[in-house]
Amino acid sequence: MRSGVTTLKPGCFISPPAGLKTSASTIVLSRLHPDDLDWVVQASRKCFKEGAEFRNDYRIVLRDGSIRWFQVLAKAFVTPSDKPNGMTGLSLDITDRKKADQEIVWGV
Repeated sequence: MRSGVTTLKPGCFISPPAGLKTSASTIVLSRLHPDDLDWVVQASRKCFKEGAEFRNDYRIVLRDGSIRWFQVLAKAFVTPSDKPNGMTGLSLDITDRKKADQEIVWGV
């Protein structure tokens, strides 16, 4: 199982931080499954804006066209004046679990 921890700064879901050509979030966004892109962006913005938790499963399309499922658990950090100051989280590759769930439900 693959996993990783990424810390993001406000606005990085829109563009990379100053001085960087590519951020981790820009790479993730470029690889999101087209059916997941809009709601993942909206949920991420809500997390930053409200300091809400981000707990979602979504699909990533790899360069070879294969699809991997990730469960992401993240939390925004806010300043004492309630302004977003960053985000940290954990991502888990749950592709095998999703395949097993599908086999149970559909017998495939």
